[in-house]
Amino acid sequence: MIEIRNVSIIREGIYILKGVSLSIKKGEFVAIVGPNGAGKTTLLDVITGFIKPTEGVVVINNKRSDTKIYTGENIGYVFQEEYSRSNIPLTVEDVVCIGGYKRSGGSFFHLKGNPGLIDKALEEVGISNLKHRNVSNLSGGERRKVSIARELSREVEALLLDEVLANLDPPAQIDINGLIQRLHEELGITIVFVTHLLHYLPERVERIVGLKNGEVLFDNPRSRITSGMLAELYGCDENKLSKYVGTFRI
Repeated sequence: MIEIRNVSIIREGIYILKGVSLSIKKGEFVAIVGPNGAGKTTLLDVITGFIKPTEGVVVINNKRSDTKIYTGENIGYVFQEEYSRSNIPLTVEDVVCIGGYKRSGGSFFHLKGNPGLIDKALEEVGISNLKHRNVSNLSGGERRKVSIARELSREVEALLLDEVLANLDPPAQIDINGLIQRLHEELGITIVFVTHLLHYLPERVERIVGLKNGEVLFDNPRSRITSGMLAELYGCDENKLSKYVGTFRI
């Protein structure tokens, strides 16, 4: 479904991504892990078309993505920090409805934001009761669910999740983790899960990609990930690895 072919991003002579190649099949649950500054978010931006590769190409469902403007109608993207302002004059329904608009040529036009799909998405993530609440009055975990519902309202085939567990308390992390796994199981949706919180890595993750300094350090099935690989990825002593991975099962 998603093909990343020898992609590099160069800014002021510095490689943000360098020769990255990945193939993600429809229905896969892939985790991209690595330290801060590894290029994880940049890689997601490339997949969605927000950033055009300096070198290489991205192919989505056999179609090349060669534009800087978002073109991935079938790719959902939940950002790490979507609500930086505390006072947002929008209800949950308003935010989810935004998923039905597509940007093209500097303007927005209606795509799929109909009431039936909005209600369905709210139900899928379990927040139908919050439909008319102002998003400013929601908890961090509830806001994450709103963002996920926004993308699901477009009936996307793949969901890119950028550090969606960050800045949440443990109960909320566990709740969102469970939601993501249920969506993968029930909808069969492709999920790309970016995180550095390995102790909350969803159990349904089938494959782990380690990204460091803009390059793929490893790309293996979960069962083949070793403590040595993770120690190299995070630049730590293997004996002290638990500080980084918590209860992650190697």
